[in-house]
Amino acid sequence: MTLNPIALGKKLFKGNTDRRRSRFHTQDGNLAHWTAYSQLPVALMQWLQLRLFDRYVEKPWIPPSTTRLIQYHLPADARALEIGAGMSTLWLATRCKFLLSIEADRIWFDKLGKILASRGLRQVDLQFRWQVADMCDYSSLADGSLDFCLVDGGPRHECIEAVLPKMKPNSWL
Repeated sequence: MTLNPIALGKKLFKGNTDRRRSRFHTQDGNLAHWTAYSQLPVALMQWLQLRLFDRYVEKPWIPPSTTRLIQYHLPADARALEIGAGMSTLWLATRCKFLLSIEADRIWFDKLGKILASRGLRQVDLQFRWQVADMCDYSSLADGSLDFCLVDGGPRHECIEAVLPKMKPNSWL
């Protein structure tokens, strides 16, 4: 696999919405806090590892401090929802009794599904949903049944609004 500096530049600097002007901006269009840049070398190394060796680093792509916080507070028998499957799916699968993971990208859904199956991670219910109404439909989950929810994809505000009744008291969103 060859490195494409133009693709790297687009990945680093191109935003993914009208409001998020670049990866250095928040979803609301504000410039990210300077402390967020401390993880840039780690993210760059993970990206290079993927591009050069087609190997994913099996850690959530969220700040390490947040990962540690989740790991510390997540109960061993946790029931969780993840909107936007990724490396966090594999990480959460080993820490949850049940994980509903929703993904909107068909290629990634298929790839991740094969990884989950090869590892026998049957506690993960990986679902392909790409329409907004489907991504925000949690009617299969009982109210007050979730210990944790990670929203890293989809229509974030709508997903958060829809999942609130499904969260247990003192749960993590």
